[in-house]
Amino acid sequence: MRKFLYKTLAFYCIAAVLVYVVDYLRIHEIIGYSIWGGEVHLSVKKSNARKEVKTIVLGDSCGRQLYDNSIYNDSIYSLACNRHAMMAGHYFLLHSFIAKNPHLPEDVVLICTPFSLNADVISNGFTFQYFLKPFYHEEYKSLMNEHLRQSVETIPMYWMCKLPYFRCSNFIPWWMAKQEVGNQLISQLSNDYLDSILQLCNKYDISFRLVSAPVRENQCQKLEELLAGEYPMKDTPLIKDYISTIQVLPDSMFVDEVHLKSEKVAEVKERMSFL
Repeated sequence: MRKFLYKTLAFYCIAAVLVYVVDYLRIHEIIGYSIWGGEVHLSVKKSNARKEVKTIVLGDSCGRQLYDNSIYNDSIYSLACNRHAMMAGHYFLLHSFIAKNPHLPEDVVLICTPFSLNADVISNGFTFQYFLKPFYHEEYKSLMNEHLRQSVETIPMYWMCKLPYFRCSNFIPWWMAKQEVGNQLISQLSNDYLDSILQLCNKYDISFRLVSAPVRENQCQKLEELLAGEYPMKDTPLIKDYISTIQVLPDSMFVDEVHLKSEKVAEVKERMSFL
Protein backbone atom coordinates (compact mmCIF):
# COMPACT_ATOMS: atom_id res chain seq x y z
CA MET A 1 0.00 0.00 0.00
CA ARG A 2 2.82 2.39 0.90
CA LYS A 3 4.58 1.62 -2.39
CA PHE A 4 1.37 2.39 -4.29
CA LEU A 5 1.02 5.75 -2.51
CA TYR A 6 4.65 6.65 -3.30
CA LYS A 7 4.14 5.82 -6.97
CA THR A 8 0.92 7.80 -7.11
CA LEU A 9 2.57 10.79 -5.47
CA ALA A 10 5.53 10.56 -7.85
CA PHE A 11 3.19 10.41 -10.83
CA TYR A 12 1.36 13.57 -9.78
CA CYS A 13 4.62 15.40 -9.08
CA ILE A 14 6.00 14.52 -12.50
CA ALA A 15 2.71 15.45 -14.15
CA ALA A 16 2.71 18.85 -12.41
CA VAL A 17 6.27 19.56 -13.55
CA LEU A 18 5.43 18.57 -17.13
CA VAL A 19 2.39 20.84 -17.15
CA TYR A 20 4.51 23.83 -16.16
CA VAL A 21 7.24 22.93 -18.66
CA VAL A 22 4.68 22.71 -21.45
CA ASP A 23 3.20 26.01 -20.30
CA TYR A 24 6.61 27.69 -20.52
CA LEU A 25 7.35 26.26 -23.96
CA ARG A 26 3.96 27.09 -25.38
CA ILE A 27 3.83 30.64 -24.08
CA HIS A 28 7.47 31.67 -24.39
CA GLU A 29 9.17 29.65 -27.08
CA ILE A 30 7.45 27.14 -29.31
CA ILE A 31 3.69 26.79 -29.58
CA GLY A 32 2.36 29.90 -27.85
CA TYR A 33 2.08 32.03 -30.98
CA SER A 34 -0.41 29.66 -32.62
CA ILE A 35 -3.09 30.13 -29.94
CA TRP A 36 -5.71 32.88 -30.13
CA GLY A 37 -3.88 35.97 -28.99
CA GLY A 38 -0.53 34.49 -29.96
CA GLU A 39 0.43 37.80 -31.59
CA VAL A 40 0.15 39.45 -28.17
CA HIS A 41 2.46 36.85 -26.60
CA LEU A 42 4.92 37.49 -29.43
CA SER A 43 4.88 41.23 -28.69
CA VAL A 44 5.42 40.47 -24.99
CA LYS A 45 8.49 38.44 -25.88
CA LYS A 46 9.81 41.16 -28.20
CA SER A 47 9.23 43.84 -25.56
CA ASN A 48 11.62 41.99 -23.25
CA ALA A 49 14.40 41.71 -25.82
CA ARG A 50 17.47 43.94 -25.87
CA LYS A 51 17.34 45.73 -29.21
CA GLU A 52 18.69 49.05 -30.51
CA VAL A 53 16.00 50.57 -32.74
CA LYS A 54 14.92 53.97 -34.01
CA THR A 55 11.12 53.58 -33.90
CA ILE A 56 8.75 51.49 -31.81
CA VAL A 57 5.36 50.74 -33.35
CA LEU A 58 2.44 49.93 -31.05
CA GLY A 59 -1.12 49.31 -32.10
CA ASP A 60 -4.08 47.07 -32.87
CA SER A 61 -4.36 44.37 -35.55
CA CYS A 62 -4.71 47.06 -38.23
CA GLY A 63 -1.45 48.59 -37.07
CA ARG A 64 0.06 45.11 -37.10
CA GLN A 65 -1.13 44.65 -40.69
CA LEU A 66 0.92 47.68 -41.69
CA TYR A 67 3.92 46.82 -39.48
CA ASP A 68 3.90 43.10 -38.76
CA ASN A 69 5.28 42.22 -35.33
CA SER A 70 6.61 38.91 -36.67
CA ILE A 71 9.04 40.79 -38.92
CA TYR A 72 12.24 42.10 -37.32
CA ASN A 73 13.63 45.36 -38.64
CA ASP A 74 16.74 47.12 -37.33
CA SER A 75 15.07 50.53 -37.65
CA ILE A 76 11.35 49.91 -37.06
CA TYR A 77 10.48 47.52 -34.24
CA SER A 78 6.83 46.53 -34.19
CA LEU A 79 5.04 45.55 -30.99
CA ALA A 80 1.63 46.11 -32.60
CA CYS A 81 -0.72 43.26 -31.79
CA ASN A 82 -4.46 43.48 -31.16
CA ARG A 83 -7.27 45.81 -30.10
CA HIS A 84 -8.13 43.59 -27.16
CA ALA A 85 -4.69 44.08 -25.61
CA MET A 86 -6.18 47.53 -24.96
CA MET A 87 -4.25 50.73 -24.35
CA ALA A 88 -3.06 49.26 -21.06
CA GLY A 89 -1.37 46.39 -22.90
CA HIS A 90 0.31 48.81 -25.32
CA TYR A 91 1.66 50.76 -22.35
CA PHE A 92 2.92 47.59 -20.64
CA LEU A 93 4.79 46.59 -23.82
CA LEU A 94 6.44 49.99 -24.18
CA HIS A 95 7.32 50.15 -20.47
CA SER A 96 8.97 46.71 -20.65
CA PHE A 97 11.01 47.62 -23.71
CA ILE A 98 12.27 50.86 -22.19
CA ALA A 99 13.10 49.12 -18.90
CA LYS A 100 15.14 46.43 -20.69
CA ASN A 101 17.04 48.64 -23.15
CA PRO A 102 19.75 51.20 -22.39
CA HIS A 103 19.52 52.47 -26.00
CA LEU A 104 16.10 54.10 -26.26
CA PRO A 105 14.09 54.65 -29.45
CA GLU A 106 13.75 58.12 -30.93
CA ASP A 107 10.06 57.69 -31.74
CA VAL A 108 7.03 55.75 -30.61
CA VAL A 109 4.10 55.51 -33.04
CA LEU A 110 0.79 53.99 -32.01
CA ILE A 111 -1.35 52.97 -35.00
CA CYS A 112 -4.98 51.99 -34.52
CA THR A 113 -8.41 52.50 -36.03
CA PRO A 114 -10.76 54.95 -34.30
CA PHE A 115 -12.84 51.92 -33.33
CA SER A 116 -10.05 50.60 -31.12
CA LEU A 117 -9.72 53.65 -28.89
CA ASN A 118 -12.81 52.71 -26.88
CA ALA A 119 -11.51 49.25 -26.00
CA ASP A 120 -12.09 48.49 -22.33
CA VAL A 121 -12.18 45.59 -19.89
CA ILE A 122 -15.38 43.73 -20.71
CA SER A 123 -16.41 40.34 -19.46
CA ASN A 124 -15.94 38.24 -22.57
CA GLY A 125 -13.52 35.85 -24.17
CA PHE A 126 -11.52 38.54 -25.96
CA THR A 127 -10.48 40.20 -22.70
CA PHE A 128 -9.67 36.81 -21.17
CA GLN A 129 -7.61 35.59 -24.14
CA TYR A 130 -5.91 38.76 -25.38
CA PHE A 131 -5.34 40.70 -22.16
CA LEU A 132 -5.61 38.57 -19.03
CA LYS A 133 -3.53 35.63 -20.25
CA PRO A 134 -0.59 37.70 -21.54
CA PHE A 135 -0.65 40.52 -18.96
CA TYR A 136 -2.37 39.60 -15.72
CA HIS A 137 0.85 38.54 -14.00
CA GLU A 138 3.19 39.89 -11.32
CA GLU A 139 5.45 41.57 -13.89
CA TYR A 140 2.71 44.03 -14.83
CA LYS A 141 0.68 44.39 -11.63
CA SER A 142 2.52 47.51 -10.50
CA LEU A 143 1.54 49.15 -13.81
CA MET A 144 -2.18 48.51 -13.31
CA ASN A 145 -4.16 51.46 -12.00
CA GLU A 146 -7.11 51.07 -9.65
CA HIS A 147 -9.69 51.32 -12.44
CA LEU A 148 -8.06 48.49 -14.36
CA ARG A 149 -7.64 46.25 -11.30
CA GLN A 150 -11.23 46.73 -10.24
CA SER A 151 -12.50 46.12 -13.78
CA VAL A 152 -10.53 42.88 -14.08
CA GLU A 153 -11.83 41.65 -10.75
CA THR A 154 -15.42 41.98 -11.99
CA ILE A 155 -14.73 39.24 -14.54
CA PRO A 156 -16.00 35.92 -13.16
CA MET A 157 -13.12 33.55 -12.34
CA TYR A 158 -10.54 35.98 -13.74
CA TRP A 159 -7.80 34.20 -11.77
CA MET A 160 -8.14 31.16 -14.07
CA CYS A 161 -5.97 32.95 -16.65
CA LYS A 162 -2.91 32.17 -14.50
CA LEU A 163 -3.42 28.41 -14.48
CA PRO A 164 -0.98 26.66 -16.84
CA TYR A 165 -3.51 24.70 -18.90
CA PHE A 166 -5.80 27.70 -19.45
CA ARG A 167 -2.96 30.12 -20.10
CA CYS A 168 -1.47 28.10 -22.96
CA SER A 169 -4.72 27.00 -24.60
CA ASN A 170 -7.68 28.53 -26.39
CA PHE A 171 -9.94 27.72 -23.45
CA ILE A 172 -12.09 30.56 -22.16
CA PRO A 173 -14.83 30.28 -19.54
CA TRP A 174 -18.00 29.41 -21.42
CA TRP A 175 -20.17 31.69 -19.28
CA MET A 176 -18.51 34.86 -20.52
CA ALA A 177 -21.25 36.69 -22.37
CA LYS A 178 -20.40 39.22 -25.04
CA GLN A 179 -20.81 42.85 -23.95
CA GLU A 180 -20.52 45.92 -26.10
CA VAL A 181 -18.29 48.82 -25.11
CA GLY A 182 -19.70 52.31 -24.69
CA ASN A 183 -20.53 54.45 -27.71
CA GLN A 184 -17.68 56.94 -27.35
CA LEU A 185 -14.44 57.47 -29.21
CA ILE A 186 -12.13 57.02 -26.21
CA SER A 187 -12.81 54.89 -23.14
CA GLN A 188 -11.69 55.92 -19.68
CA LEU A 189 -9.12 53.11 -19.74
CA SER A 190 -7.66 54.34 -23.05
CA ASN A 191 -7.57 57.87 -21.66
CA ASP A 192 -5.67 56.74 -18.56
CA TYR A 193 -3.07 54.70 -20.43
CA LEU A 194 -2.63 57.10 -23.33
CA ASP A 195 -1.67 59.60 -20.66
CA SER A 196 0.73 57.02 -19.16
CA ILE A 197 2.33 56.47 -22.59
CA LEU A 198 2.73 60.23 -23.05
CA GLN A 199 4.31 60.64 -19.61
CA LEU A 200 6.70 57.76 -20.23
CA CYS A 201 7.80 59.17 -23.59
CA ASN A 202 8.20 62.66 -22.15
CA LYS A 203 10.27 61.31 -19.27
CA TYR A 204 12.80 59.80 -21.70
CA ASP A 205 12.53 62.54 -24.33
CA ILE A 206 10.96 60.17 -26.89
CA SER A 207 8.67 61.55 -29.60
CA PHE A 208 5.14 60.08 -29.52
CA ARG A 209 2.55 60.05 -32.30
CA LEU A 210 -0.94 58.59 -32.37
CA VAL A 211 -1.89 57.69 -35.95
CA SER A 212 -5.08 56.29 -37.43
CA ALA A 213 -5.17 53.18 -39.57
CA PRO A 214 -7.36 53.63 -42.68
CA VAL A 215 -11.13 53.58 -42.27
CA ARG A 216 -13.48 51.79 -44.63
CA GLU A 217 -15.94 54.04 -46.46
CA ASN A 218 -19.03 52.21 -45.19
CA GLN A 219 -17.91 52.95 -41.61
CA CYS A 220 -18.07 56.72 -42.04
CA GLN A 221 -21.43 57.21 -40.33
CA LYS A 222 -20.29 55.22 -37.32
CA LEU A 223 -17.07 57.24 -37.23
CA GLU A 224 -18.91 60.57 -37.44
CA GLU A 225 -21.13 59.56 -34.52
CA LEU A 226 -18.08 58.72 -32.41
CA LEU A 227 -16.32 61.98 -33.28
CA ALA A 228 -19.43 64.06 -32.56
CA GLY A 229 -19.97 62.57 -29.09
CA GLU A 230 -18.35 63.45 -25.79
CA TYR A 231 -15.21 61.58 -24.77
CA PRO A 232 -12.04 62.03 -22.70
CA MET A 233 -9.25 64.09 -24.30
CA LYS A 234 -11.63 65.71 -26.79
CA ASP A 235 -10.13 68.85 -28.37
CA THR A 236 -6.64 68.05 -27.07
CA PRO A 237 -3.76 68.49 -29.56
CA LEU A 238 -3.05 64.71 -29.43
CA ILE A 239 -6.58 63.78 -30.53
CA LYS A 240 -6.88 66.62 -33.03
CA ASP A 241 -3.66 65.45 -34.67
CA TYR A 242 -4.92 61.85 -34.59
CA ILE A 243 -8.20 62.79 -36.30
CA SER A 244 -6.25 64.64 -39.00
CA THR A 245 -4.50 61.36 -39.92
CA ILE A 246 -7.75 59.46 -40.61
CA GLN A 247 -7.97 58.34 -44.23
CA VAL A 248 -11.24 56.99 -45.63
CA LEU A 249 -10.65 54.41 -48.36
CA PRO A 250 -13.02 52.58 -50.73
CA ASP A 251 -14.77 49.45 -49.49
CA SER A 252 -13.09 47.49 -52.29
CA MET A 253 -9.72 47.81 -50.50
CA PHE A 254 -10.91 45.98 -47.37
CA VAL A 255 -11.35 42.30 -46.59
CA ASP A 256 -13.65 43.00 -43.61
CA GLU A 257 -14.92 46.04 -41.67
CA VAL A 258 -11.46 47.22 -40.59
CA HIS A 259 -8.69 45.16 -42.23
CA LEU A 260 -7.15 45.84 -45.61
CA LYS A 261 -6.81 43.24 -48.33
CA SER A 262 -3.27 41.89 -48.14
CA GLU A 263 -2.46 43.11 -51.65
CA LYS A 264 -3.36 46.68 -50.64
CA VAL A 265 -1.13 46.94 -47.56
CA ALA A 266 2.04 48.08 -49.35
CA GLU A 267 0.11 50.71 -51.31
CA VAL A 268 -1.47 52.12 -48.14
CA LYS A 269 1.85 52.15 -46.24
CA GLU A 270 3.41 54.18 -49.04
CA ARG A 271 0.45 56.55 -49.05
CA MET A 272 0.61 57.09 -45.29
CA SER A 273 4.40 57.66 -45.26
CA PHE A 274 4.67 58.66 -41.60
CA LEU A 275 7.66 56.42 -40.80
